[in-house]
Amino acid sequence: MSSLVIVKNAVFNVLAFLLNLTVNIVLIPVMLEHLGVGGFGVWALVRAFVGYAALGDLGLTSAVTKYVAEFSAMNRVDETGKVLKSAFVLYLMIMLVVLVTAFLLKGPIINVFFAGADVPSDEIAFVLYGLLIIFAVNTMFSIVPNALNGLQRMDLTNSVIAVHTMINGVGMYTAVTGGWGLRGIVWANAIAAAVGLVMNVFLFLRHFPLAAIVKAKIALSDLRSLFAFSKNVFVVSLSGAVHQHFDKLLLSSFLNLRTVAAYEVGSRVVQQVRQIPVLMLTPLLPAASEFQAQGQTERLKELYLRSLKYLVVLSVPMLGCLGLYAPDVIEVWIGSADPLIVPTLQILLVSNFINVLTGPGFFIAIGIGSARIPMRSALVGLSLNVVLSVVLLQWLGYFGAVLGSFGGLLMGSLFFLFMIHRRLAIRWRSTIRLLVRPLVALAVGYGLSLLVVPTNHPFMRLSIEVSITVTSFVLALLLLRYFDDFDRNTFRRIWGSIWGLFSFIRTGSQ
Repeated sequence: MSSLVIVKNAVFNVLAFLLNLTVNIVLIPVMLEHLGVGGFGVWALVRAFVGYAALGDLGLTSAVTKYVAEFSAMNRVDETGKVLKSAFVLYLMIMLVVLVTAFLLKGPIINVFFAGADVPSDEIAFVLYGLLIIFAVNTMFSIVPNALNGLQRMDLTNSVIAVHTMINGVGMYTAVTGGWGLRGIVWANAIAAAVGLVMNVFLFLRHFPLAAIVKAKIALSDLRSLFAFSKNVFVVSLSGAVHQHFDKLLLSSFLNLRTVAAYEVGSRVVQQVRQIPVLMLTPLLPAASEFQAQGQTERLKELYLRSLKYLVVLSVPMLGCLGLYAPDVIEVWIGSADPLIVPTLQILLVSNFINVLTGPGFFIAIGIGSARIPMRSALVGLSLNVVLSVVLLQWLGYFGAVLGSFGGLLMGSLFFLFMIHRRLAIRWRSTIRLLVRPLVALAVGYGLSLLVVPTNHPFMRLSIEVSITVTSFVLALLLLRYFDDFDRNTFRRIWGSIWGLFSFIRTGSQ
């Protein structure tokens, strides 16, 4: 696999996500204004429940992508068909269980977690179960984009994501500002999901022989084999869902929806921004699968260190500026906000930065079949998060829950880094060397930004601060000779790929 393919897929991943990030930046202040804190808190809790329902994926997403990449590299069409059919059957059974269970628990869920909401219970039920049904349908047909990802056609899947994001964003904005409330948001999500599903199926049929999938004969052993791999990834997904949503359920049960809304805004900012560098890593999974199948172990080490290096270059200034200038970011974004939001953002940002560093190792571990490494580290983080959040909430109130999530994510991430370094025989000195100079460069940029004459205009102040910090960061890395010839050639290929994409779009529009 050429590095240009990996770069192209990474670029498309980031472009699609930046569109999604832009839509979220626009929507959240609008939702807070038109739905109120109570309505937004209900929406945040519904997202938490859907997030837990997403655990029904059981890690099959990564399994499908891995095996399609592996079998396609060996030109084993029959095995590819068996994997896709097995995954669809498993998804169908799992989603039926999820939906039936959710409907049976309708009363307890609404009475316990939404007891203090000023939204009618029938509307809460419509939003919760409407989104769960949409999620279930999307999950059952998720084998389609996952299979295309396995073929390294992330340009196609991200094009569908971009269309879905635009339709969903316009629909949600229209529903909220038009006074249709939470019910209107559900219908907007349903329309966008239907369009995305049709597009994915159309693209899928152009790249996969449907007859091979229909004729594929699967046995119980095939389902067991697929689940044997995916169950490890499921534990990682479970840990991620707990880190994102468990504290919101605790806060709604022991405190109030105002704290849920504050936590949702602060944590959502961190989760959205951290996804930008992480999304550039998803092409590593099929790439690592191919290297493993071809016995190229040294290329795996090189893939890990290079991807970690580029991840650090992106995430240090991005997450660093978000944390250092968090008060200005929130003021520019939503104006006068809950005072809990900024410290929540800054605390969670630290543990999320360490967790971001596990990205290259995670995708490579899944790609080479070492899914037990992220599974074990996820169990460490999951256990600590639950215990610490429950205990510290009793002692420290709101920030006890925040610190519980912080501690669980931090310790789980450090444990993973230790395990993956041992598996790939990577020296810690190599990793630390990749971190030191970017952190020094960020400190230099931040120091220079403090010398600027302050202004009372928040947007202008934030723009100046970020511009000085990022410019100084880049110049400092160049002076410290952080990049070698391979890096410079890679950057040239990235720029050529991006420029070629825009030239294609411009030519096509004429």
